[in-house]
Amino acid sequence: MNLSIYVPIVVPSIVVVIASIAVLPMRSFKGVVATGITALVVSILSEAYGLLAKLSGISLFSNQVLLDNTYYLFSIITDITGLLVLLGSYNLVSAWATRNSLVSLVLLSVLGIHYLSASETIPMFLASWGISSAAMYAIAMLSKDRLSVVSGIKYLVMGVVSSSIMVLALAFYVSFTGSLSFVNVEVTPGVIFSVVLLSIAFMFKMGTFPFHAWLPDLYSRADRGALMAVSSIGKIVAIAPFVRILTLLDPTPSLIQAEILVFSVFAIGTLTFGNVMAFGRKDLSEMIAYSSVSQAGYFLLAFAMIAVSLSTAYLGLIIQTLAYTIAQVGLFAGIAYIEKVSGSSEYTSLRGFASNDKVAAFSLIVLLLSLLGFPPIIGFWAKLFIFESTFSYPILTILGLLNSAASAGYYIQPFREMFSTGVWTPVSSPERSIMIITAVLSIALGIVFPLMLVGVSF
Repeated sequence: MNLSIYVPIVVPSIVVVIASIAVLPMRSFKGVVATGITALVVSILSEAYGLLAKLSGISLFSNQVLLDNTYYLFSIITDITGLLVLLGSYNLVSAWATRNSLVSLVLLSVLGIHYLSASETIPMFLASWGISSAAMYAIAMLSKDRLSVVSGIKYLVMGVVSSSIMVLALAFYVSFTGSLSFVNVEVTPGVIFSVVLLSIAFMFKMGTFPFHAWLPDLYSRADRGALMAVSSIGKIVAIAPFVRILTLLDPTPSLIQAEILVFSVFAIGTLTFGNVMAFGRKDLSEMIAYSSVSQAGYFLLAFAMIAVSLSTAYLGLIIQTLAYTIAQVGLFAGIAYIEKVSGSSEYTSLRGFASNDKVAAFSLIVLLLSLLGFPPIIGFWAKLFIFESTFSYPILTILGLLNSAASAGYYIQPFREMFSTGVWTPVSSPERSIMIITAVLSIALGIVFPLMLVGVSF
């Protein structure tokens, strides 16, 4: 028996579970964060070993999980995001009575995504979804201030609606197929109906139009430390498992047509609505909230094309996930830093930023341009692969490009205030550091990451 095939999933599971429990009674928060970081680094190394050793296409635990590139890439991206969240939120949550719980919940949500991206069966999917989703709901309200709790409850209520639709969709799926597996099932009209219903559940979680009601309130009101996790890891909770399910199901012509129709309609609606609402915002956190709605539209475009142009759409999804999560952590760290210096996240509070804190200002610009898709930042490659995957449907390419170009209007809007004259006194803080780190990562990965993926089969 070759035990090495278990290393990429068993080692991360054991280490992350032990760390999530061990941090709870610790008194030193530095020790808590160090424990969490150590666990995530071990997890990354274990998954990287499986990826480099080409331990792919392996079903484990009675065909409950599948080790392949979907598992490895999404797990590594989630681990990296978790590392950035722990580092970026360190100073913001250090005064919380629940600070140890935040680290524990981040680790548990990461573990849940590991299994979501590997699950082949409904029981494994539901168990993993429950762990990750519950952790995110708790993190959103963990600071216990009124605004975080109120917006967190709205997030929870919408999450319950999403989960209820998901359970209903899976119940239909089981009744139509007679199987608890996503593999080797006949794709009937009933299965297609179940997949469409399941899509709606995931779109609630992603914050797409018209299921976005929870997102603007949460992103503009909740604690910035918690938002680093919710806005990044929380999105992977929806993206990774849906990629898994769509790539496991047999792509019959009728299923492909349904995917293209449903995802295309919601993608264009989400892109347009997010862009329209982001214009006219005078607060950076509010703009990022509606920008996140718009960014979800690019994921939907890739979902629409995943059965038509698998490799290209898949590459787009992977790079978009990485670019988006890094940018979200960096941007909310940046907002926390701006609020620490100026007391507000309104555009007018950015005056004097560029002239008095050039490195931090440049980092904020890089992160916004990454979301815009400006070369050679990693966000550019995400948009490039996603748009390339739509070439067989030119109308989607045109509408996507138009929305992408239109988004420049609100991404560039804060720059004018940053370069205006004003009083800005830089301070040293972990939030500033993590904003700079994420900006450097966005540029470095924009140069290296696409080259690393060349030749990887999906």
